[in-house]
Amino acid sequence: MALWMVFFGFYSLLWPIIPIAPNMQGQARMMYGCLPFWVFLLLIPITCLIPDTMWKILRGMYCPSFAEKIQEPQPIMQGRYGKIISNVVSKSFTERAQLLKNAFKKNTTIPQSKSFQRDFQHGYAFSQEENGVLSQTEIIRAYDTTKPSRGASTATL
Repeated sequence: MALWMVFFGFYSLLWPIIPIAPNMQGQARMMYGCLPFWVFLLLIPITCLIPDTMWKILRGMYCPSFAEKIQEPQPIMQGRYGKIISNVVSKSFTERAQLLKNAFKKNTTIPQSKSFQRDFQHGYAFSQEENGVLSQTEIIRAYDTTKPSRGASTATL
């Protein structure tokens, strides 16, 4: 908007030098000196944005989406009293964890080798099903199993 204001000022001043748009001569001086121009320049964007902003606020308060429900506690935790609230939340969490501590305890232990534990901690680097062009089931179903394979003998009975 600032560039438009500068352009408009220069454009209205150029007419005596370059004879284009003679009706623009002096327009910038008249418009920039007019109080209603400046009032409406501020008033119109504000009045246009208020309904949209109010709609977003009311929709977020009374009918929030799943993402908004998840994001709601974040500003509370990061605010001025965030440490106090997070301490209260963590205390209640630790109390529940103490109560459930024995509920999920395994009774049997299976000795595992160190190589298995190391592999289990790191996992696999890829998966055949992840974001592939074709799934593994589509690839398997694409082969015609009625025809003999290349390596099989073609003996007839």
